[in-house]
Amino acid sequence: MREKISDVLDLLDAKRFFQVHKSFIVAQNKIETIQGNRIQIREHQIPIGKSYKNQIKEYLKLS
Repeated sequence: MREKISDVLDLLDAKRFFQVHKSFIVAQNKIETIQGNRIQIREHQIPIGKSYKNQIKEYLKLS
């Protein structure tokens, strides 16, 4: 994809998707586990960027 990730994020529903790394957007309902600095979605491990840690903490509070 050649679009900026911020442009793609603007097209998605902010209640269902959020950015967790400079290169990754995830759907909240697809997250299976969060351990340390990684999100597990099926067989994929997605890194959590340092600047996105607080957003993940907020998500965990609401879950």
